[in-house]
Amino acid sequence: MPFRTICIYGAGALGGAMAVKLAAGLGTGATISVVARGAHLDAMRKNGLDLFEAGSETPINARITATDDPSALPPQDLIVTGLKGHQLGPAAEGIANLLKDRTRVVMILNGIPWWYFHRDRQSPHAELQLEDLDPGGRLWRLIGPQRVIGCVAYQGAEVINPGQVKLSNDGRFILGEPCGEPSADLDAIAALFSRAGLS
Repeated sequence: MPFRTICIYGAGALGGAMAVKLAAGLGTGATISVVARGAHLDAMRKNGLDLFEAGSETPINARITATDDPSALPPQDLIVTGLKGHQLGPAAEGIANLLKDRTRVVMILNGIPWWYFHRDRQSPHAELQLEDLDPGGRLWRLIGPQRVIGCVAYQGAEVINPGQVKLSNDGRFILGEPCGEPSADLDAIAALFSRAGLS
């Protein structure tokens, strides 16, 4: 599936950096939007989003659609979450509003993910939903583990000023289907990340 509309949901430090890299790396091949909040969002709307890569004093600027209201955006082909684990549940409905039939959701989480036992055929806990990680099963119900591409980020980033983010190293991103199997979508997303310099 081609991923032509991409939303970074939670464009703080790491999410903001990814938005700029995707916008710069994919050019007119994709439309990038972000969901953000506060002064950071206000600065993005006014001046775009600046990314200072590790060791660089010159920012890359991206002018992208930025909102705090996901319902203002059209449904997306790909959503990348830049939220912490405890922020996902409250954001589930907003993320769900951006889904189409085949939308994939890259969830960047370091730690045990809410979909941990999805399609785990070797465990007696197959399809067990973890209440502590997904209170009330909102993520499981509104987004669904079948849409998820898991991602572990080895990338340091910080918001240095509203509308400006800085990478502290040349990081890497490890992507995978929850079941551990290969898929065409996984390959396509990995290739897209690579083209944007997110290897």
